[in-house]
Amino acid sequence: MNAKTLEQVYHQMCTRRDAISQHFLADQSLKSSDPTSYERYRKELRDINKRLRIIRQCIPANPILALDKAVFTKATTSFLQQVTTF
Repeated sequence: MNAKTLEQVYHQMCTRRDAISQHFLADQSLKSSDPTSYERYRKELRDINKRLRIIRQCIPANPILALDKAVFTKATTSFLQQVTTF
């Protein structure tokens, strides 16, 4: 597994979210022609948005949630292992 920063993971997930939204969910014909795929993409979009909210809370530039560096490093490592298996 490549070591990635939270910001890199965040931008990668944002790109995926935007692609799903633009290419699959904006197309109403997919909803009527293939409801199973449409629901799968909706679920993936919800999962990505949930993970993005968590990442936003962990980004060290967030002054509201400033953490001790050791605690942050441990939490970040654990979180990145979970997120990158996505």
